[in-house]
Amino acid sequence: MERIKYTADFKKKVIYEFLFLRKDNPSLPLRQFSKQNYPEINHRLLYTWRKVYETEIGKEQNMAENEIRNKYGIEANELSMQEKFRIVLETARLSTEEFGEYCRKNGLYASDIKRWQSECETALNEHSIDKAVNQAVRTKNNEIKQLKQQIDSLKDTNKRQERELDRQYKSLAVYAAKVISLKNFQKLFTDEKEGL
Repeated sequence: MERIKYTADFKKKVIYEFLFLRKDNPSLPLRQFSKQNYPEINHRLLYTWRKVYETEIGKEQNMAENEIRNKYGIEANELSMQEKFRIVLETARLSTEEFGEYCRKNGLYASDIKRWQSECETALNEHSIDKAVNQAVRTKNNEIKQLKQQIDSLKDTNKRQERELDRQYKSLAVYAAKVISLKNFQKLFTDEKEGL
């Protein structure tokens, strides 16, 4: 049995139809749509096509994120942070009436958007805090590096000083030995002179 190759345009057309019908009937399952409209196509294929094309088609048709994902009300909170941030930006400068219209059109609650705004602000602050912490860590690491270099330099200086002290002790020991030898030698000759 030969597999049928479907074009990208055909796949988009099928997913567009599904999204369009689902606008009026949000509970329409893809499997049922497949059986009713395209019984010759395995419904699993439609799931794959939907994953690939649904966002692109939704954007082309100016559909809200919730319409594309078929998520309304509480389920809208399952949007990604990036999607929430986009919605917060889109609604930031709207008047009260425009804001209400936007919420109704996209199946969102005003309280959710307000909460998302707080989430976005918190995320941005955390990012700023992370940057500040990272900068502080870098500064401390540089200080530690400098201190290690100072310690290494002091160790080298200490070794040189210890070597110099050892050399001086040896010189002193040799000198002391010479002095003692000279005293003994002198004592030896003075004893002999006195003995004569």
